Amino acid sequence: MSETNDLFERIGGTDIVNAAAKIFYRKVITDNSMEHLFADSNIETQRKKQKAFVSHVFGVPEKKIKNKKYAFKLLKLTENHFNLVTGYLIDTLRELNVPKDLIDEVLMIANNTNKELSAD
Repeated sequence: MSETNDLFERIGGTDIVNAAAKIFYRKVITDNSMEHLFADSNIETQRKKQKAFVSHVFGVPEKKIKNKKYAFKLLKLTENHFNLVTGYLIDTLRELNVPKDLIDEVLMIANNTNKELSAD
């Protein structure tokens, strides 16, 4: 099993991804500074994209996340947006009582993803 796949299991698997995605979605979608990103978007589509992001940073195998780069690029996140999203992710994981060492691993994946997508 890969290290990130192992993270997915250690963090709680599908149940925790689903719970985190719901909490995370609520935080992001209600942030006034980011509402313009979602103004013309289908809410269900946004929920799926945010669940894909949460799944990715929890180490879900890439083949299960369709069009990762496309979905992330569509949001056109600035560095400020990324920092806000990362903060919401940390808050969400804390609400779910995820241990700090696992939160740190999730943040490492999120930061690497941001660097990878920024380079394109």
